[in-house]
Amino acid sequence: MKELINFNVYDVMKKLSAKRPLFHNERDFQFELAWLIKESYQCEIRLEYYYKTDVNGKRCYIDLIAFDNNYCIAFELKYKTKGLSEEIDGEIYNLKEQGARDYGCVFVLSDLKRLEDLVSNNESIINRTINKGYVIFITNDTKYKEKAFRKGSIFEEFSLTQDRIIEAKHTLGFIINKAISETSAKPFEGINFTYLNTYKVDWKEYNMLSDNAKAYYLVFEIEGGNTDDKH
Repeated sequence: MKELINFNVYDVMKKLSAKRPLFHNERDFQFELAWLIKESYQCEIRLEYYYKTDVNGKRCYIDLIAFDNNYCIAFELKYKTKGLSEEIDGEIYNLKEQGARDYGCVFVLSDLKRLEDLVSNNESIINRTINKGYVIFITNDTKYKEKAFRKGSIFEEFSLTQDRIIEAKHTLGFIINKAISETSAKPFEGINFTYLNTYKVDWKEYNMLSDNAKAYYLVFEIEGGNTDDKH
């Protein structure tokens, strides 16, 4: 049986795709991945693990934690879909047309920032230091990897197009409702992510079924420290 310290995310995703070519929703994806990791590495698993309340009073959770006596990995998982109604291997899938790819990308990059902070700060979960983090994003919507956001739009810097490089120390961000906020006593809302490491967007094939059911996945691996070209 493999030890968790030797975890190989690409082997796991290959096994997962052979077992489940698609998922009904994000929770379905989370459960199947957790089950497979537990079977493959004989480790402990926690789903939706609460770890703190932030300064705004919001409760913060990690989607999935895998740990044994010597090692701990934190995962953030995303599953975004375009509309699909199809029978695959005797199972009927009715997936929603979720759209909103701009916010979908922001949420993925927000997860990356949060995990990078936890790993780089040597945060402790269940009395164990988080040794590594993974953001795993699956979608059957190929526009995520093929189309950048319109130049000059507030979401331009958040695209997840194939081979895009997210540079260390470069801040991705924008301000929401700037005009309103300048005339209001209420501070404007903004998004700013600055990463310690450089990350490359490198989509992999998850399955190659029919055009609508075809899916891809993206992995960001977080190991802490300042290293180049994490992907």
